[in-house]
Amino acid sequence: YQLSLTIFTLSFFVNHAYNHWRMVYFCTRAIQGRINDLCMLVTIGAKRSAPFGTVNGTTGYRAKHRAVGQEDHEEGRDAKLLVRDVTRLLRMSHTFFWSATPTVSDGFGDVHHSEGGIAGDEDALPTNFDPSQFGPILLSSDGLKLLVRYGQLTQCEVDALVATGLPPSQYPYILLEWA
Repeated sequence: YQLSLTIFTLSFFVNHAYNHWRMVYFCTRAIQGRINDLCMLVTIGAKRSAPFGTVNGTTGYRAKHRAVGQEDHEEGRDAKLLVRDVTRLLRMSHTFFWSATPTVSDGFGDVHHSEGGIAGDEDALPTNFDPSQFGPILLSSDGLKLLVRYGQLTQCEVDALVATGLPPSQYPYILLEWA
């Protein structure tokens, strides 16, 4: 009797865990596919450099050096910046989406929790650490400052995100709107 109950319980929970993993996996692939679609649409619509001698073979944008006698193509440079900014905002929107998603993981390799917080290196934690809000640490003010430092967001974008007055869980949708 105990063997059949054990087998039933294990197979039941493994089946549910697998179904949950599959739903999360398909959700992430669907989001990734829509991001790829948006990036492709923006890239297709961006103006490219026309003269054959100055086209960079990988991007299609004007190369740094132009042939003598050809005019400078400002539109190509603007298009390249547009594509770069849109892809950066879409990438950050995707990152913020998963940062705002509730999880049981502590984000640091599931370090064991102690009574007063996390056991281990206390210097790795931000000064305003709240153990109940561990998942959205990237969306905190310290996390946003770090993203500015690494060039993933500009200071103006961070200021605009904070100025909206919306909770950080809504930041991914704001970035999608900007993209």
